[in-house]
Amino acid sequence: MNIEYFETPIPHIIIRNVFDENNLKGVWKELDFLTDSNKLLPPEQSRSAKKFGVVLKKNHAIYLEDVYKSARFSNIFNATQSSVSKKIIQEIMSKHPVFNWFKNVNNESILVSYYENDDRYLPHEDSSVYTILINFYKEPKAFTGGDLTLGTSGYTIPLENNRMIIIPSWATHGVTPVKFTDNYTPMSGMGRYTISIFSFIENKLPPEETR
Repeated sequence: MNIEYFETPIPHIIIRNVFDENNLKGVWKELDFLTDSNKLLPPEQSRSAKKFGVVLKKNHAIYLEDVYKSARFSNIFNATQSSVSKKIIQEIMSKHPVFNWFKNVNNESILVSYYENDDRYLPHEDSSVYTILINFYKEPKAFTGGDLTLGTSGYTIPLENNRMIIIPSWATHGVTPVKFTDNYTPMSGMGRYTISIFSFIENKLPPEETR
């Protein structure tokens, strides 16, 4: 697994071919299940980032904890756990001091998002410590766009299949509009998928020690 570090416009990590063939097969089974069974929610119901009360995204999404009683039942959760090992985290931490807080991360939340025609996410910041983004689409790709923007200068990372991008959550980021190249069927599964892992640091001390 090749880990690339980039300094501009903000420190970020790119890892290509994150999931092996076996994990990728399981991930796609779950993505198809979430899409075909209409479990993906509109932006107003899936905890979108907002600015002055206005929802900033146009896509369908759902948090895995809203689907499964236990994360171990999720192919996506199991694939991320096996692919993002402690060894990889150690290497990520060595790339830049901004990633040092990974050693204190003790909780995460996973959001599955699906973008189709005219869907996008306006520039925003997340409330976690780190944001990990893994993108997928079915081949041959049926759309253009869906690229990741970083910062406020127009810096864009073109969309790539089965690729992970790691950024500090305070960094401004967004998704350019998805445009299908032909007629499409809504919720067909031919659009852009993102698995977003939001990494948190929770205080585990007893209440009397936190006062």
